[in-house]
Amino acid sequence: MSSDRAVLTRRARPCLTLGGLLVALALIGGCASPKPVRETSGDVELNRLNRIARDTFDRGAYESALEVYAQALARARAHDDARPAGNAAYHIALCHLALDRPHAARPCLAEAEAELSRAGENLADVLLLQARLAWVDNRHVEAERYAARVLSHPSAFPGPIHRAEVALLRGHLACDQGQGALARPALAEAWQQAAAAPVTALRAGCERLAGRLDLLDENPQAAAHAFDREAALWREARESRALSQALARAAEAWRAAGQPQTAGDRFYRAARSALAQGRRGDATRWAAEARAAAEAANDQPLRQRCLALQAELETDAALPQR
Repeated sequence: MSSDRAVLTRRARPCLTLGGLLVALALIGGCASPKPVRETSGDVELNRLNRIARDTFDRGAYESALEVYAQALARARAHDDARPAGNAAYHIALCHLALDRPHAARPCLAEAEAELSRAGENLADVLLLQARLAWVDNRHVEAERYAARVLSHPSAFPGPIHRAEVALLRGHLACDQGQGALARPALAEAWQQAAAAPVTALRAGCERLAGRLDLLDENPQAAAHAFDREAALWREARESRALSQALARAAEAWRAAGQPQTAGDRFYRAARSALAQGRRGDATRWAAEARAAAEAANDQPLRQRCLALQAELETDAALPQR
């Protein structure tokens, strides 16, 4: 999101702006297009490939963008040019994340770290993304190690967004262990850093962690409100995937709070959004949850909308699954 970019505090040349980092974090559960690539001096063809790849990614054609970034990577490797090689490897990782292939992103990020380090670039983005990937892959010790490197690596120059995301990650790691006492100061730190970098994605991340803490406190209604606020922020950021996931979290919390009608509404909206994105698996699951909640609440209008959505899912099997 161009309006949500921040300036990195660093001593080396800025390799990547924050847009791509934020979209990656949103894609793995954490909002924008990939980072604009600074043109590489003297290589007109590489500059052209980077512009095409970015435009293709912006249109949501992730497989095509991946192919073009792969061409850029091959060209950079041929010239032993570290910075564009690291840049291309990083963006290939973003494409894999957009295509639900986090394991394919890991070696790309390793190459990006090695090449950007060789080029003397800021490693904060790459290290943070590696930390978040380790968390969603249940590699908690590795996630904490990468998070610590974001703040301490001699080639990492974190700004407020990096610091906020590290705090959020540590809060989630604490919640995973049921340690709300450790997660609360992490959330407070994230809110403080987010105030210094007014980015919609960060506020959404803070609301998500707040909802998890409410669930630990056995207060599902407060959690549901937090997840509703998270969804509203993703809607503001125009990040459909993160929005649908937040709506599903809100639905589960409203159901736990004993409000099936509200839960059904959130499940229905999550399913409808996922279907429009081509994510038929999520849409099918959430549509079934929405119908069950509507029936539990005896909400016939909502039940009819759910039936219509399920019929659309059954008849539109040609939609790609992501």
